[in-house]
Amino acid sequence: MLSSQLRYFLEVARSGSVRLAGDHLNVAASAVSRQVQNLEIEVGMPLFERRPRGMVLTPAGEIYARYARSLTLEQDRVVSEIEELRGLKRGLVRIYSVEGVIADVVTESIAHFRQLHPGVRFRLNASGTDDVVAAVREGLADIGVSFNAQPDEAVHFVRRFDDPVVAVVRPGHELMRRARVPLRELAKLPVALPEVGFGIRRLVDEACRRLDVSLTPALETNSIEALRGFARTGAGVSILPRTSCRRELKAGVIETLPFADEALRHATMDLSVLAGRRLPPAASTFLAAIETSLTATS
Repeated sequence: MLSSQLRYFLEVARSGSVRLAGDHLNVAASAVSRQVQNLEIEVGMPLFERRPRGMVLTPAGEIYARYARSLTLEQDRVVSEIEELRGLKRGLVRIYSVEGVIADVVTESIAHFRQLHPGVRFRLNASGTDDVVAAVREGLADIGVSFNAQPDEAVHFVRRFDDPVVAVVRPGHELMRRARVPLRELAKLPVALPEVGFGIRRLVDEACRRLDVSLTPALETNSIEALRGFARTGAGVSILPRTSCRRELKAGVIETLPFADEALRHATMDLSVLAGRRLPPAASTFLAAIETSLTATS
């Protein structure tokens, strides 16, 4: 098991506060502070800058945090490999995913996997692309599912699946008379977009800058369901990856239209893990399963 020093250090680094770290660990803040100070004495350098609004890692602290996280991940792997001797009867798989594929691909993959391995547990968080990649990089997630993620030297993208961005509208919408819609045309219509931090939004904003188009969203949200609902109810046009619309398309409550802009037609759904990390057996086995599921939907 990790020492108290390392656990307390990592929690302060995560929360940015001795008090919050103590609350989360269910120990006195003074005990956390003492362990962090002892660790700094052992290292011989300050690991945190003490600021009025919290604790921030120093350059030495950043280095030590990477070391501590690697120890945590290695411990998880060793414990999982020991459990693997029992035939994959136990284990925890931590997933961060963009919301658009959770309802179908991710939860369906989890359900099928647990039929085969009922003792394996899952922890699933819905986040925007930037947060998904950060969670993989920081060791908070074993597996990340993101949309059109930016390259990151600490993150290995196992597969990138084609998942074009489409205009989503209510059946019978005037746009459906066209084969492809120019992004410029949406400037005249009420549009719903994900908020900044989502891979979809970054891709659309880049296309707008390149084409000198100004889009002022009627709805800006961190909810993919809200974006689908905006189009489904006829309130306007939503911009989403095609995979995020599978259920609604099948039900016939929306229609989708490709964009004329080539960059929007070549977006990707990305499956990622921490670079250089050997995944625990349960996570490694599930990674192969969800890769198969995403292949089938792309």
